[in-house]
Amino acid sequence: MSAKGTGALVALLAVLCGAYALMVHLERAGEQRAVEAKRVFGFDAADLVQLEVDRLSEEPCAARRAADGSWSMTAPLASIEANPIVWERVARALAGLLNQRTISTVANLGEYGLEEPAVTVSAKTRDGMSVAVAFGFEDPTRLNRYARLVEGGPEDVFLVDRATYHELDRPLNELRNRYVVSIGDKGITRIEFALYWQGEDDPEHDLVAGQESRQKVVAVRSEGEPWWLLEPIEG
Repeated sequence: MSAKGTGALVALLAVLCGAYALMVHLERAGEQRAVEAKRVFGFDAADLVQLEVDRLSEEPCAARRAADGSWSMTAPLASIEANPIVWERVARALAGLLNQRTISTVANLGEYGLEEPAVTVSAKTRDGMSVAVAFGFEDPTRLNRYARLVEGGPEDVFLVDRATYHELDRPLNELRNRYVVSIGDKGITRIEFALYWQGEDDPEHDLVAGQESRQKVVAVRSEGEPWWLLEPIEG
């Protein structure tokens, strides 16, 4: 093949590659516009400063975001430590809520499970905007849930995909911090174990009913080092 023919093929290939790249870009841009058109709210997750998850027949769970971005529980008890990861996921799911399809005419909210919603999620943004979304029954396909804005927008019934619903439908056991201790950056560096004696007094083994044994097992570890036994013997 001549140099002229090779050059023409290279030019044609470049044009085809450019056309394909443009087509992909336009397709992705169209998909993004379609997603944006379905968004129920115009705020981002970072704009939310208060959240409440109210599940049917349970006490509402609420949390507040501090200026540093941390979450703290306000209900059912302020003394409960929040699970910040889950609260942040709730915030992202609510901010990114998509209307999959609007139900045009609704005569009876009870038919959609919205007279007594399974879950109602409420929120407040930094600029003072309040919103609340109620979720009812699954639709016949079982891929979506019926939903309705009860504050912050039109009250039409619409469909929300199942995955988003489950991100928002959180019980207290998931919204609170379930860890007994906070490990910290260095992990566990000391373990101390003592037997709590529940039998009768045993003077021979120095055991007293209802008290810890005086003999303990204690092990420590420095960062990057193996565990070292301190008690009852060192080694």
